[in-house]
Amino acid sequence: MNIFLCQKLPYLFDKEKNIKTIEDCLLNNDADLFIFSEQFINGYLIGDEVFRYAEDINGRSIAHLSRISEDTGKAIITGITIEECRGVIYNSSIFIDGTNMVIQKKRNLPNFGPFSEKRYFKAGSESIVFLYKGYNIGMEICYDAFFPELSNELAIKGADIIVNISASPITSRSSFEKVLPAISAANGIYTIYVNMHGYERWAFFWGGSRVIDPKGNALLKLENIDEGICTIDIEEVRKARIGRPTIRDKINHIPEY
Repeated sequence: MNIFLCQKLPYLFDKEKNIKTIEDCLLNNDADLFIFSEQFINGYLIGDEVFRYAEDINGRSIAHLSRISEDTGKAIITGITIEECRGVIYNSSIFIDGTNMVIQKKRNLPNFGPFSEKRYFKAGSESIVFLYKGYNIGMEICYDAFFPELSNELAIKGADIIVNISASPITSRSSFEKVLPAISAANGIYTIYVNMHGYERWAFFWGGSRVIDPKGNALLKLENIDEGICTIDIEEVRKARIGRPTIRDKINHIPEY
């Protein structure tokens, strides 16, 4: 499967331009799955305005993305703010494949340093694994990566890939560079990390989007370029888990998927 990573900065407060960026990427590149950063649809540092930009699952942005996906035959993962009921919003990662949709709500909300996510968002409680082109995929959002029990839960549920979309400033770079390969090596899983790159308001986001194989090796790293494509092979998951059977030794049965 071919994976397209985009770490372009989203336009603040401009959903139409951000959706146009997604559309252009799908139209102009040959890949199966296109991945964009945390809160890409409206931008990350929009403060209290996040309530105004949130939308429910029947909102215009999701409908537009579904049409783009259906027309191109390509799938999308992107960050979006979902309003579950009036005034209750989630920092979410959404997978769209035509009319098929999966929403993963961020489970751990940072509230330290430059972050104040608990002021705005409700934390999610579920971890979801879904099937796309023969791969079982789980999604995390940024800070979720630092809770190994979450990644392990997804792997036990059958995930071959964990996609982590992020809005990580430069101060977090060294921590992410340590934890991301550990997720892959500990679980025999692909880890795909997509972070925004550049200045948004007062913060510099370091990018560093990458694809890490099930042994913890980086297959692709983006530094100062906006996008890249990487090919992954599901057989590498099988090989890694035979060579280091951590998932076998953590559970008493293999889940059905």
